[in-house]
Amino acid sequence: MDSVYTPQIVIDGTTEFVGSDSAAANKAIGNALRLPKLRVNLSLVPVIAGDGSRLQVDIGQLESSFGMRGAEVYITYALNRAESQVSAGENAGHKLAHVSVVKKIAKIGEIKNGEKFSSAFQLDHALGVDAKNGRVIVFVQEPHQGRVIGVALHIFERLMVSHSDSALCLAQMSRFQLSGKASSSCTRCASSTFRSWPR
Repeated sequence: MDSVYTPQIVIDGTTEFVGSDSAAANKAIGNALRLPKLRVNLSLVPVIAGDGSRLQVDIGQLESSFGMRGAEVYITYALNRAESQVSAGENAGHKLAHVSVVKKIAKIGEIKNGEKFSSAFQLDHALGVDAKNGRVIVFVQEPHQGRVIGVALHIFERLMVSHSDSALCLAQMSRFQLSGKASSSCTRCASSTFRSWPR
């Protein structure tokens, strides 16, 4: 992008416009949906020994139809919600609410043409994930900040579940918004449950 400003929307790393322009947003999103996308799958793997969970990342084969020799894989941790008290400017004195506030971003690998990608990452140690207010985004991008060709989102919340011994533990619940499903896996006993999640 030639410049960064607010409010700004960037679609697939190639198209940008003023965030208040709904017509431009609808057109850009429609165009992006017609382009081929690389499949990115995320799944939560509970760790029985110790705290936290591992995020399994599986990415489909980078076909020649994408028109690139290789691509880079990034993982991003963001807060689901945040607030800021504005002290200057046109919003001075206002408290603003924010969604998906990026805290950390890191390159985790590369994919060459004709290859796939598969790896697992310890969330709590690698990214300091706040399971009460956090999300992880994995995206695949053309080198040198080029076109984004695949992305997946994993949202975490804390959930209380009951065991057969009546003990309570904290489980991580991952929302799969696109599929309309949610799963929760206990980090102590690795038990899992699945239920519908409203779209």
